[in-house]
Amino acid sequence: MDTDSRYEVLVHEAAMSILESALYNGFDVIIDETNITENNRRKWIETIDSLELSEKPKVICVWFKEDQKNLEYRMKDDRGTSREVWATVIEGMKAKFEPPRITEYFDEIIEV
Repeated sequence: MDTDSRYEVLVHEAAMSILESALYNGFDVIIDETNITENNRRKWIETIDSLELSEKPKVICVWFKEDQKNLEYRMKDDRGTSREVWATVIEGMKAKFEPPRITEYFDEIIEV
């Protein structure tokens, strides 16, 4: 499960560029990313707010609340990574998780 961190900045910049282009061209955008902290989510919202769009897009947070069933499913689909490593990753994410709040400039939060 090792990733080359050199690519993280490149991938993030590409995603922001695609977001901007899509919004300027009137497309709806779904950001399918695990944004577990307010700071992670703020980057996307600040980018949206910085754009000079004719109409401000509606920003909706869809919060998929994890339950034990979902976690067990993730552990079964290991993608070649051991259960122990996935458990460590998941526990680390749970420890850092900050629930989304409407004050983060979401127009709506939907809990699933």
